[in-house]
Amino acid sequence: MWPAEVSGCAAVVERLVLPPGVDAEIPDDPAAAEEFASNHPLRREVRIVAGATRAGCDVLCPAPAGPR
Repeated sequence: MWPAEVSGCAAVVERLVLPPGVDAEIPDDPAAAEEFASNHPLRREVRIVAGATRAGCDVLCPAPAGPR
């Protein structure tokens, strides 16, 4: 339960997303997979924001990451 002072909360994550067609090319080693994703020409950087208020209103906002 949230303290009375808290009206809501939000969480933000940033991720690299690759197209489904490259799944078979992703290395099994986590460090190699990170390097592969970071340098892939079809990668997309995304920012996902999810929030909820005490009243039960919620929102999910996927957006491209980076400067606007």
